[in-house]
Amino acid sequence: MAKISNGAKVAILAGIAVVLFLGVFLGITLTKDLGKSEEQISTEKAEQRLSYLLGNIKVEKGTPKKAAISDTDILSDEDELPSIDTYPLSVEGTGEINVEIFSSPEKAGTGTDGWLNEMAQDFNREAKKVNGKVISVSIRSVSSGPALDYICSGKYVPDAVSPSNEFWGSMMAAKGVKTELIEKKLCGNVAGVLLSKAKYQEMIDKYGAVNMKSVTEATADGSLMMGYTNPFVSSTGLNFLVNTLYTYDSDDLLSQTAVSGFRKFQENVPLVSYNTLQMRNAADTGSLDAMVMEYQQYSNDAALQGGYVFTPFGVRHDSPLYALGTLSKERKEVLTQFAAYCKTEEAQRQAGSCGFNQNEKYISELPDTISGSTLLQAQKLYKENKNSGRPIAAVFVADVSGSMIGEPINALRTSLINSMQYINKLVVPVKNKK
Repeated sequence: MAKISNGAKVAILAGIAVVLFLGVFLGITLTKDLGKSEEQISTEKAEQRLSYLLGNIKVEKGTPKKAAISDTDILSDEDELPSIDTYPLSVEGTGEINVEIFSSPEKAGTGTDGWLNEMAQDFNREAKKVNGKVISVSIRSVSSGPALDYICSGKYVPDAVSPSNEFWGSMMAAKGVKTELIEKKLCGNVAGVLLSKAKYQEMIDKYGAVNMKSVTEATADGSLMMGYTNPFVSSTGLNFLVNTLYTYDSDDLLSQTAVSGFRKFQENVPLVSYNTLQMRNAADTGSLDAMVMEYQQYSNDAALQGGYVFTPFGVRHDSPLYALGTLSKERKEVLTQFAAYCKTEEAQRQAGSCGFNQNEKYISELPDTISGSTLLQAQKLYKENKNSGRPIAAVFVADVSGSMIGEPINALRTSLINSMQYINKLVVPVKNKK
């Protein structure tokens, strides 16, 4: 039998090693994704690709450039607002005389939030006439705050508006808008504070009652995590702001006493949300003990009723109806007839089935003498003091790549410059030198 030389042995062993290596490599390659979902595989590939791309990016620190900004660079109130098409009509009337009404969303939405829409549709089907002409109404769902902005800026002015409460009518009048109250109460509603049942009992034990005074005190001392909605947008948020100021100084909502109290209160507020949905989501995470809401929404949510106690506060939210500007007698008559239609026994029964008209005995403790100008000043006070003196840093990350050339980069520049008017000026306290 021929002997295998040492060189041949080395070659054979090397070949075996190569075969084994290739076998292991192919085995790993072919089986590495076994048991993994497509999402896991694609995520890994994306991370590998991202790491490769990041390796080719070189970051350079640029030198900030300063430029003078004039008042002409700031957009007008009208130019700031989006097209009214952002808020499409929820009911479109087709009569020979058709009037358009801005309505707060709790009555111009869908389901139990669609009572006013139903009234408008039923009203339009009856094809009533004024001076021989068929009449109708159109409804556009717009939150009370944005509705005020559209109307006061002149960007878009409907024939009438039905905000949640009368504060907005007073503010429009204070801004020079001609308003006429057609109906003080289309459907009854109230704003309130929702407290978790455990926190409600704790408040009763500690303060003896749950009201605006005990709520503000508990929030100010840090024993209550209270959330409310933006007073520039929400009727409930504005109502809550006014009541908070009134709690600290019932004689002057804008006094230094009221401002100091509000600052202390605001220091312990974890959330001022844009709308109720955002606030509700925060409450679901357990970050809030209490929040504001209208009773109509609370009454239609079994989960809220099961976990929270409702306590009313502030002015009533009875959905007044205002005519705007100088309307013709015919158009005003349409509004008057529609308001009367909403006040019929059957219409009010339907409102009740949607959650309205449930707290008819509630009477506000706030005086009726709060002027529109005071309310506007209260909003301004909120804006200037909502951070309670804490410095807030804003960082803007902007895309200035080639895809932004032209109109996109111009629009970005305009929006960034315009945003400066909403940032409070930094006031640095100066210490006295001895």
